[in-house]
Parts: sequence; structure tokens; C-alpha cells
Amino acid sequence: MNTIIVNGKAIDSKKEISSFVTDDDYRIIKTNTSHIYLSKMPADIWNSKFWLRIYSDGKYIQKIELRNAEERFKMDYSNMDAKKVEEQFSTNNTILAENYGDSVNKKVGSVEYKLDWGRVVSYMDNKSGDVGIVVLFD
Repeated sequence: MNTIIVNGKAIDSKKEISSFVTDDDYRIIKTNTSHIYLSKMPADIWNSKFWLRIYSDGKYIQKIELRNAEERFKMDYSNMDAKKVEEQFSTNNTILAENYGDSVNKKVGSVEYKLDWGRVVSYMDNKSGDVGIVVLFD
């Protein structure tokens, strides 16, 4: 399966941003060279909930960052620990393995899947507690 379904909309290639997002569902940050769309509510992807950050050149989606929206993974500096970071990374990797099979590139702190239209990368950073999935389009 090479398609990602986000709230019922398929992403299997570089999409025009206007066909994918609405102002009602995203806060928009505009810079001179790009637009960043922040989801107001978690999106349904792979039978899980994720917060989205979508990067666009103003016309096409360039990349999508996903953060697991499960309450048990909610972290700030007062409750962040390595075990919680690793558990979230493991959960993200399980979700990707169930949808894409074997990864093509595993490193400490990242797992990469190559698809027909781009890459999906799961990552974690124990120092900052940053854990997520990035969808990159070729």
C-alpha cells in the first residue's frame, strides 16, 4: 500500500495544497517562501490519531510532519522521559510496519520507508524528546 489516507483524502503523490486543506481545519502560517498548515484537530491516519504540520510552497505540499495524538504520549518538560520517547517511537514504527512492510533503512533513532512517490521516515531524538513521522515527496 503506497497511499496515505488522511481524513478520507488520499496522498500518493505531491498534491496541490488547495485540494487537501481547508481554512476551517488548519491554522496557516505564511512566510515569504512557504506556508505552514497546523491541524486544529488530530487527523485519522493508519487507524490512529495524529497532529499534522503540512509544509507547502504555496501551491504543492512539500512535506507532512505527524505527531501521535494519543493522550499517553503527551509530553512536556515536566513529564518527559526516555522510556516514553522510546515507546512512542516503537508505536510509530509498528504503525508504519503494518502499513508498509519492511523498512529500507534503519538507523539508531530513525526508520525509513521508500515509496513510489517519496519517503516516510519515523524518528526520535532522546535529548529533545522529539518523536514523529515525516512524509517527504520526491
